[in-house]
Amino acid sequence: MGREITIELKDGKLSPNELEELCTLGYNLENGILCEEDKAKALDLYKFAYEQGSMKGANNFGYLLSVLGTCRESTVVAISVLEKAANSGNTVSMVNLGNIYENGLLDGKPDYKNALKWYHRAALMGDNTGLFNYANMLHNGYGVRRDRETALVIFRKLAERGFKPAPFTDV
Repeated sequence: MGREITIELKDGKLSPNELEELCTLGYNLENGILCEEDKAKALDLYKFAYEQGSMKGANNFGYLLSVLGTCRESTVVAISVLEKAANSGNTVSMVNLGNIYENGLLDGKPDYKNALKWYHRAALMGDNTGLFNYANMLHNGYGVRRDRETALVIFRKLAERGFKPAPFTDV
């Protein structure tokens, strides 16, 4: 049995630190860290943080909604929320959008062009995961002409930076 979570607002808004703490609590609930796992409560906390203006909350809400979503409408909402966060410069949201499109979560089939677009945007902003996923798309020719040579250069650069998945990529 879970306990009720009550949030008291002062002047109708949470501070940035309080929003960060709310997202941490949501993460703990989502993953069962120091509490019983409760993805539904986590989703509610993320949504509240998003509604309070937190882009981290927006990312977490959109991501979890895309994972838990049982219908196309929930994926459409997830994309909309993630796009808002991505357009504010949140590179994790860009990568999450890329994942939604690459894995065909919207229509049941991959949309490599959109996946490539979002991975590339994240990569241009210095996000290693976005760069890695972009290189994978190049390596496999998903949404773009296959370019293993460029992908190998990117994988090596990522490995030099210490990005863990890069050394294990079969190129």
